[in-house]
Amino acid sequence: MGNKTDTAAFTKGYKAINKFFQKTADKNFKYIAEDYKHKGSLLSKTGKDSLGVVELQKAIDLDPTKNCELYGDIGKIWVKAKKYDKAIDSYEKKPTCGKNLGGQDLYDEGRAYYFLAAIKQKEKKETEAMDLFTKADTCFSKLTRDKPTYPLGYFWKAKAEVQLDAKNEKWLAKPDYEKALELVKSEERAANKANVIDACGYLGYYSVKQLKDNEKAKPYWTIVKELDPNNEKANVFFKSLTGGK
Repeated sequence: MGNKTDTAAFTKGYKAINKFFQKTADKNFKYIAEDYKHKGSLLSKTGKDSLGVVELQKAIDLDPTKNCELYGDIGKIWVKAKKYDKAIDSYEKKPTCGKNLGGQDLYDEGRAYYFLAAIKQKEKKETEAMDLFTKADTCFSKLTRDKPTYPLGYFWKAKAEVQLDAKNEKWLAKPDYEKALELVKSEERAANKANVIDACGYLGYYSVKQLKDNEKAKPYWTIVKELDPNNEKANVFFKSLTGGK
């Protein structure tokens, strides 16, 4: 029953379940799926991700119908380990056994597609990258449909759209960044600092570039400057209002 502030409990749990498996080895003991499920979970929580996946897969193999949701757990492990292709494979398996992807699944699968797309971009594989960004956008679209008051869904959908509209020909990310900011209260901005800065920077730039309206841009760049006083783009904007002074 450990948590982020009591990780020692995970270690104790792993030692206990490992002892259980040691004592039952070579005794024709009939393990049940939950044995492997808990061992896999504890391995993952103690930093042994790949070993944890092996045990979780054993749980699935023993009772595919009951434990199909564990593909989501496996996917989350692979995202954490930055093995994005393996994460995607796990999330794609979950619906094949009758389990829909939940909100957390869609969020993590979308990010797996997004981060893998970024890797492909660095490798100069633009066609593959755009296909993956499109799939990320699809995941986040489903997430915003299922969880319409969850701001991170809109922030990440917008991030994918920024990549799909790199030259701002359609300003695809505008509606989603606006919705995300609408859902984040002013007192919550600091906790969502990076995302809020991205959103306000985008909308501030849109107001200047597309609308030619500095007054509409000003509130966005004000928020950016409040969160990051040294933000170069915000400072450039405010200097432009005073003629560079």
